[in-house]
Amino acid sequence: ASLFCGTPISLITLLDGEHHRSILNKAPNMTFILKKDPFYQYVLHEPDKVSVISDTSCDKRTKFHPFVKRRPYIRLYAGVPLVTTNGNIWGILCVMDHRPRQFLPNQQRALQILAKKVMMVLIVHKKFLLLERTIRLSKKRIKALTENLPVGMFLLRMDAEEGCSFEFVNKQFLGMHQLIQAHPPEKILKMVHPGDIGDLKASLRKSCTTISQWSLKYRVTINGGLRWFHLGAKPEKSDNGRINLYG
Repeated sequence: ASLFCGTPISLITLLDGEHHRSILNKAPNMTFILKKDPFYQYVLHEPDKVSVISDTSCDKRTKFHPFVKRRPYIRLYAGVPLVTTNGNIWGILCVMDHRPRQFLPNQQRALQILAKKVMMVLIVHKKFLLLERTIRLSKKRIKALTENLPVGMFLLRMDAEEGCSFEFVNKQFLGMHQLIQAHPPEKILKMVHPGDIGDLKASLRKSCTTISQWSLKYRVTINGGLRWFHLGAKPEKSDNGRINLYG
């Protein structure tokens, strides 16, 4: 805005309770400005146009303002509200100068165009935040769902260079495979009964090669005894060549 309007000071502020919070600031010491500030009240009362004060030191509404009497010694002020399509005002885009002067029609038009561009960015940002919140809620709900299922669930990542690792396991799966927390999958495979390890590796290799459903019953040696497990998983090949097994 400063570049287009030829001013040393520019601000984008958003309404935040009783304050305007600066989010893009080319003005020192102007981070928070009261909602009832004369400059902003002037703009908010004329939402359909650019509000201009050519010399703030001569205008009765602003001549005693601290930003006029002291640093940054504002003289020219021009502001336009940031308005949504349904008429809600989110904030203000404004420019200021240290010397009194006219704010030309082409500069006013440039400020209005910039305000519309700012609103486009803010709306996209709001949608992104809402989407991010929805994703967080979805992840929380999925976690709650998986933790309350009566079966074990896991995500096993297989990589030719990095080996394999569990990216996700629910508490039921951990309960059945206590050693997962302390050992990588390669070490756990060594605990599979020697009579089952060949079938396990062959079936898992075939599933990952053909990207087909994997299902196998096998025995694991735990604390000197044998336990039967039945695992099933659906492989999926990612763009980087890794295989993810969802089971």
